[in-house]
Amino acid sequence: MRNDIIKGEKKFPDKPEDRDSLYFLAQSLRAKLLHDLQTDKKDLNKSTQFLANRAKSLIKDLAKINYELAQMVVSDEDDKVLPRWFMVEIVRDLPRLVRND
Repeated sequence: MRNDIIKGEKKFPDKPEDRDSLYFLAQSLRAKLLHDLQTDKKDLNKSTQFLANRAKSLIKDLAKINYELAQMVVSDEDDKVLPRWFMVEIVRDLPRLVRND
């Protein structure tokens, strides 16, 4: 299901009874980004460029459903951080998401 969401074939579940699935999908998205995104943006291939662009859109969609889960995707939890260039783009596109209120 995660790959279907990344491809745009499905959407994040948004019903309250699906919150466990939503949490799993958010964690899976974070893990995929940590694993697949290169430290240097110039090293991205077409596939990872698509993932980066799609992930920004998915994080925005996720924030509409569950703001805390969207924050979790971009957090520096467990000292695992997303690439700096990606976080700069997130801050630029979704500044409220990374604010520490």
